[in-house]
Amino acid sequence: MTKPSSAQWFCDRIGQKREMKQTIGPGEQQVTEKGACHMERINRVKGWLDFANKDISCAKYLLGMRPVPLEIVCYHSEQAAEEALKGYLLYQNVEPSQTQDLGRLCSICLKFDKAFEGLMGPWERLARYGEPVYPSEMQISDNDMKTAIADADRIMAFVLQRLQLTEKIAQKDDEQKEQQENAAGQQLT
Repeated sequence: MTKPSSAQWFCDRIGQKREMKQTIGPGEQQVTEKGACHMERINRVKGWLDFANKDISCAKYLLGMRPVPLEIVCYHSEQAAEEALKGYLLYQNVEPSQTQDLGRLCSICLKFDKAFEGLMGPWERLARYGEPVYPSEMQISDNDMKTAIADADRIMAFVLQRLQLTEKIAQKDDEQKEQQENAAGQQLT
């Protein structure tokens, strides 16, 4: 049995309409939204997570080729991690820039959740595969390729876990707000 895609997971668990506002610092875009705009952003998050899932699936599929195209597998692994991080940032109301710098993306993620510090090793190892230098010019071993896939899987799983936690907190906030509104309404009658 196959695991549901990240977008399918996201679609199943997220969809409440609520107002959101986030400021993360000077120069970073702030987004305020409500209702339909929230749903549009959620669809974009799902899109990034789908891209990440497709890239890591491509990387794993290429393992069946002989010879295995190590540099292409590593490149798709880096792309998967990058897209997952961009999906997380978009969920946090940060419009992801066109950067392919995993270090920059992780540093922005750290502003929302210090637990991203645990991903420093994986993103540092993957970052070299997304650099402007064509990957075939690098010396890549089978072990490097296996590590790249494992690192991308780790980053993607971590992002999905953080999105689940974020959504659980938001659901509790929504439930508390609804309880407060109900209590206030009962006091008026």
